[in-house]
Amino acid sequence: MNYRRSANNPYFELYENPEGFVRNRTIVNLSATYEWKNFNILGRFGKIYYNEDWFEKKAKSSYTNDSGVKNGYYRKGLSNTKETTAEFLATYTLKPFEFITAKYSIGGSHYRRDYNKLQNEIYGLYFTDQYTINNRLQAPRVDDWTEESERNSMYSFLNLEYKSKVYLDITGRNDWSSTLIPKLNSYFYPSVALSALMHDILRLPAQRVSFGSSGEAGQG
Repeated sequence: MNYRRSANNPYFELYENPEGFVRNRTIVNLSATYEWKNFNILGRFGKIYYNEDWFEKKAKSSYTNDSGVKNGYYRKGLSNTKETTAEFLATYTLKPFEFITAKYSIGGSHYRRDYNKLQNEIYGLYFTDQYTINNRLQAPRVDDWTEESERNSMYSFLNLEYKSKVYLDITGRNDWSSTLIPKLNSYFYPSVALSALMHDILRLPAQRVSFGSSGEAGQG
């Protein structure tokens, strides 16, 4: 309750101008991992469903300075949302030379969201204390809204380690988004990073030096 929104007293706002909101949510998460020697793969899948039901009532006798809502109003809406996520990551580790360890990973992800909403509003109640869409002095306002979005990604990593002192990391990622026009819906993120533990290499007090570069490029 927010009685400051109008000149009506708190009791009137609480019992004559109520608002309500209900949300029901269901969440499903699955994951699996497989390992064999130097190879492992991880997969995840998730779904979220939720629906919302809301209403707002304003009594015909409410005091208001807004001429557009005199004689009360009634608003009722329903919405449904579904989100789907899926991803995998496969990693292979090897030692091509005695002092070098290499780790290569490749993965991908998928995300999709579907949303729809239907809301009805009436301004001006014909009968007092009857909150239905048909109890109106003028035509109802209807908001029928649908949204769909999807994003797919692929990425890979190469990590090289020399004697646990020098590290080279090379990564690349490409995303495809449904919210962009087809010619511009793909964008690529490369990066390179080099780091070294100088106190181990030169036998100095503890220091770490690193260099990195990353970039972004869009492609059709």
